[in-house]
Amino acid sequence: MKKSFRTFFEKATGHAPYDYQKRLAGDEPSEGERSNQGGPCVSRLIDVPTGLGKTAAVVMAWLWNRVVLNRPDWPRRLVYCLPMRALVEQTRDNVQAWIVNLRQAADELELSQNARSELAWLREHSPVVLMGGEEKRDWDIYPEKPAILIGTQDMLLSRALNRGYGMSRFRWPMHFALLNDDCLWILDETQLMGSGVETSAQLAAFRSRFPTVGCCATWWMSATLDFNRLKTVDYSFETTSFGKNLLQLAAEDRKQSSVDKRLGAPKKIAQAPDLLLNSDSKKDVDAYSKKLAAWIWEKHRPNTLTLVVVNRVHHAQEVFHQIEIEKSQGKRLFGGISRSCLDSLALSFPRPKAIRKETQCKSVTKFDLRRYAGGRSGNGFRCGFAGHRIGALVKLGATLWAL
Repeated sequence: MKKSFRTFFEKATGHAPYDYQKRLAGDEPSEGERSNQGGPCVSRLIDVPTGLGKTAAVVMAWLWNRVVLNRPDWPRRLVYCLPMRALVEQTRDNVQAWIVNLRQAADELELSQNARSELAWLREHSPVVLMGGEEKRDWDIYPEKPAILIGTQDMLLSRALNRGYGMSRFRWPMHFALLNDDCLWILDETQLMGSGVETSAQLAAFRSRFPTVGCCATWWMSATLDFNRLKTVDYSFETTSFGKNLLQLAAEDRKQSSVDKRLGAPKKIAQAPDLLLNSDSKKDVDAYSKKLAAWIWEKHRPNTLTLVVVNRVHHAQEVFHQIEIEKSQGKRLFGGISRSCLDSLALSFPRPKAIRKETQCKSVTKFDLRRYAGGRSGNGFRCGFAGHRIGALVKLGATLWAL
C-alpha cells in the first residue's frame, strides 16, 4: 500500500505539511498516516499568508494526485504562472529539488511502476522554463507526457491567447491547444500581475463554457487576494461555482505552533543613527558610505542575513565598496532601476566566499556589482517584489531599521 501524503510531502520537501496543504491534496488530517484517494481538481482561490508554503502545497498536490494516485480527473500539465523572472528561477529550483528527492525515495514510498516512470520523465524533461532568454525546449511534441511549465505571465498568457511571444507564429496553435486543454493553471503572486489576473479569469470562463480535452482548472494564489479583480464579462467570483472553492487557513490551522509562530512573529522596527547625506558630491557620498558601512557591519550578525535598502544605486555601490574594504566577507547584491525612477537596491551578507549578483525584475538596467560598474541592458529589480520579500523576512523575526 502507498504511503500517506504526509510521508510523500516530507520526503520531497524535508518537513511535514500544514493541514491546509493536506486538504488541498485531498488528504484530510483526521485520516492519519494512511491517505485517502485524493480529491477532484477544480478551480479555486488560495488565500494563505506569506511564508506558509503555497508553492509546495500546489506542486505536491498535483504530483500526489496526478503522478502517484494516477487520477484521470487531474490534468497532465502543471502550468505555473508568475509575474517576474526572479520568482520563476526560485520556483524552478524548488521543483527540481522536490522531484529529485521523490525519485530517490521511490522505494521507501512504495511507488507504483507508473509513478516511477512519470517521475523519471519529469526529472529529465521538467520543469520547462518559459521566459525571455531561456533555452527553448520541445516540450510541445510530447502532449501525452506529464509536464511542469514555469514561466512569466507574458510568455504563458500570450500562448494561451494564441499569440505566443518569442516563438514562431506557425507554432502558436500548438501552444494554444496545449495550454487550454488538460492543464492546471497556477497564478501565483497575483497582486503583482496587473491585467494578467483579469485575463486569466476570462480565459477560465472560456474554458468552462467551451469543451476542453481533459480537466483545465485555474488556481489563483496570493497572500493579499482581491476577489473583485476576478470579475469579468463572463466570470464573477460571487456567481460562479469557483466561488465555492476558497482555500484559507482554518481555526485549527492557526492553532498549530509552526503556523502561529510565523503569523505571530514580532515585527521589530527601530530608528537608525542620524546618517544624512547633505549633497551628491563625492566627498559627502564617501563620508556617508563609510559611516553607513561601519554601522551595518556593527549590526550584522555572523551567519545571518542582513538586508539594506538604499534609494540610489551609486550610493549602494559605494556602501558595498566600503564594506568590502572593511571586512573581507561574502556578499550578495541585488539591484536595479525602474522606469518610474523608484530606485531600489538591497545588499546582503549570507555566507563567506559567496560573492554573486542577482538582479531580476521589470526594469531597464543591470549592474555587474562585483565590478561596481553599470552598462549592461537587462531586467531590473521591481520595488514591489522587494517589499514583498522584506515582509516575509520580517515575519520570520528580522529587525527593520528605519534610516
